Amino acid sequence: MNRRRGAITAVLALSALASGCNYFRAAQPEAPHEIPFVASYDLPEATLQTIVDAIQDKARTIGLTAYAGAFAESTVATTPGFHQRFSPEDEAVWQASGHTVPPDWNFSRERNFYIRLATFRPDPYELEWTKDLDNDDTSPSADVMILHRHYVLHTLAQDGSVSGTVAIGFADLTLVRFTNGDWRIALWEDRIDPGFDRNDPEQLTLGRRRLNTTQ
Repeated sequence: MNRRRGAITAVLALSALASGCNYFRAAQPEAPHEIPFVASYDLPEATLQTIVDAIQDKARTIGLTAYAGAFAESTVATTPGFHQRFSPEDEAVWQASGHTVPPDWNFSRERNFYIRLATFRPDPYELEWTKDLDNDDTSPSADVMILHRHYVLHTLAQDGSVSGTVAIGFADLTLVRFTNGDWRIALWEDRIDPGFDRNDPEQLTLGRRRLNTTQ
């Protein structure tokens, strides 16, 4: 019986060699698959984090969908729609250069802005929100939150270090809770960061970046 088992084992080994397979070699682990982020809007801070994830994960199709979901889209008269207000300084500089400020920056324009922003630089992005220490968050009602945030959008080098600045500024964000519980941005009021480097032409507000995409 032992000889028979030995013969069978030998036959299997020869068959494996002939077919190019090796049943006795440890299986090679598969390369890990990168798990896409999950968009969440169940809290105001979750909506801001989804914007971070969408901008930093700009190479994926989910990025545009997740980003757009953070902003209020008006589908019926009772549903608020998103609007952007530019800083007075950005408007003045833009108009002085002979350009026209769009009368209404709405959801459709913001969705298209993401596409332009995602392809503006090939480098990886890193977006940081921090609280504006000079302005407290407020809640005019149970379904409305006003958040005051400073933002910085960096580009990253291959080693993960900061290689440049794409946008810097402040945002006063009015978020509205929809009937499904999602918090979406209905109003973005942009402000210039007084501490930005005026000698660096790349240090613009996101509002100015939005205006640049209209040309």
